[in-house]
Amino acid sequence: MRKVNGPENRRDYYVAHPDLFLNNFKFNLATVRKNRRTAEQFLREMEASGDPAHQAAIERLRHMQAFYRLMEQFYENFTKEWERVRAQMEAANASVN
Repeated sequence: MRKVNGPENRRDYYVAHPDLFLNNFKFNLATVRKNRRTAEQFLREMEASGDPAHQAAIERLRHMQAFYRLMEQFYENFTKEWERVRAQMEAANASVN
């Protein structure tokens, strides 16, 4: 958000950055990546231990890893699609103006 001038100078007016939603989405993608890396790190450590008592935790970590890999692909694909749609919208808006 940034402050802008409005019709009444005694009031504060704000406008959202055009990439506000995409930036928030990318922040969420970074969290998804961090969670995937965390699952992979613990999975490697538990598998390397060879302790059979860790088997249930290893299975849960494999599920976590698969979940966040899929979520990461979704976010990446959505980001590409949004950038394509946004470019079309901007081109259409430029042709009107």
